[in-house]
Amino acid sequence: MNDTYEDEQEQLKIEIINLKKEVEVQKRQRENLEQFIQPAHRYTELTEFT
Repeated sequence: MNDTYEDEQEQLKIEIINLKKEVEVQKRQRENLEQFIQPAHRYTELTEFT
């Protein structure tokens, strides 16, 4: 029983590490998207076509 508990704890630690990495990836993607949207938003309401 102790081995099973230790194995589960180790698996959970690995899962936590992987989830933290995924959160960081998602944060970077969101930041990149926001950096793209801010300048692009200026061009959504064009008042003059040349």
